[in-house]
Amino acid sequence: MLILIRGLPGSGKSTLARRLAKRGFVHLEADMWFEQRGAFDAALLPRAHVWCRAQTTAALVAGRAVVVSNTFVKRADMRPYIVVAARLGVITEIRHATGRWRSLHHVPAAVLAQMARDFEP
Repeated sequence: MLILIRGLPGSGKSTLARRLAKRGFVHLEADMWFEQRGAFDAALLPRAHVWCRAQTTAALVAGRAVVVSNTFVKRADMRPYIVVAARLGVITEIRHATGRWRSLHHVPAAVLAQMARDFEP
């Protein structure tokens, strides 16, 4: 099974994913790539997403259940995950995190507002 959790920063995506990880899911998100390197750099975000997709694919191929928590602002952002899961015969579920907590990543208010405007239901 593949669960994709989407939502704005501070919506509770990572919290929900960590709960699923306690139930045996492999938890992945692009932020983990930055955590391994020490600091966020927006210019490297595409690399982080490539890494996250590759890790997800590897875990699914290994027969593991996976939860990916990313903003997925655009529906198309989820498509590469859905395509891989479909090719592997893996059930995909999309969940929406809608909480309103403080973002742990200190996303500037203007960026958060733009993401909210761009978010596709």
